[in-house]
Amino acid sequence: MQAISPSDKKCNRFFAGEVEYLIKVLTVLFVSSFKFAGGPPLAYAYNFSYAETIVLTVSGGLGGVLLVSYYTPFLMRIWSSLLVFWKGLFAKKKERSSLFSKPLVDVDGPVDVRYTYVPSGQEEEKKVFTKKSRRIVRIWKKYGLIGIAILTPILLSIPVGTFIASRLVPQRRTVILYMLFALVFWSVLLSSLFELYQVMTLTQLEQAFFQ
Repeated sequence: MQAISPSDKKCNRFFAGEVEYLIKVLTVLFVSSFKFAGGPPLAYAYNFSYAETIVLTVSGGLGGVLLVSYYTPFLMRIWSSLLVFWKGLFAKKKERSSLFSKPLVDVDGPVDVRYTYVPSGQEEEKKVFTKKSRRIVRIWKKYGLIGIAILTPILLSIPVGTFIASRLVPQRRTVILYMLFALVFWSVLLSSLFELYQVMTLTQLEQAFFQ
């Protein structure tokens, strides 16, 4: 059995460390691209520096913004197709059964049945708005795109906030620019607070801030 030289052991440790570092980087990027608020705490848990935390979280968040903003039309086509399929599978059958009753006759021989459409007078189904959707509408009316962008990294999540902004504002570059500004703002703020209070989780930061 061939012995492993000290240089080989050192090389193996080096590559193992590099792989571990790469996994940590990819994890922070992935988390930041979806739930941005979890990026800075995770980066500090992995012992990344202040500058590394900002670069990684902003890069991950921006990656999520670009992905959603460029694929929003494709996602909308899929969503529309699913809605059409769903309505065709369930709603149409229910609608037909509610408009016409089954004819009942007690005669011998064929019967010619003709239907005449009569409006039922029923009101169209109203759209149901949740508390979250109402809040988003109020923010949009009061603050516009900047309000949606500021809330996206912390409350809405990157995919949801970018999707909403892309639907409300057709200019893709404008949406990306506003989102980038919000990502840099929150990354610098959260990273600075973590660095200042020497904490590693949002819960610890909240406790330290309100003490």
